[in-house]
Amino acid sequence: MTHYNFVDILRASDDREEMEMWREELEGKIVVVSDVSTGTSDVGPAPTDTHFPLSGLHANAMHTILTGSFLRDLSSAAMLLVEVLLLSIVLGLSLRLSSLSFTLSSLAVAVAYTGVAAGAFLYGNLIVSVVGPLMMGT
Repeated sequence: MTHYNFVDILRASDDREEMEMWREELEGKIVVVSDVSTGTSDVGPAPTDTHFPLSGLHANAMHTILTGSFLRDLSSAAMLLVEVLLLSIVLGLSLRLSSLSFTLSSLAVAVAYTGVAAGAFLYGNLIVSVVGPLMMGT
């Protein structure tokens, strides 16, 4: 999302050419205007920042709705399949490897699963249970 100073647009209202540039820049876009100066009340805590402009929360909510990029949970059947697969891998490792090799391999499987779950969340908007499957293998 691009941020602009409102005062730049206001000053452009006196210049026809500059106003045309702003019209081309903002045409077809949704604009959220807010006061984020020091001491205003449109600033609050968000997970990534303690002083986040609350208009940014509104802009992000609009973006999520317009793009349809909602978070969704992995279905119970798919999660059961993942757990069975992880359990099979850990069981296979325990039957074939020595104690130290099994420990290191199990740790590698846990790290790989956590990476896959993080990738599914970041790139697929998919929430995958992490703690339950990892506790199952310990």
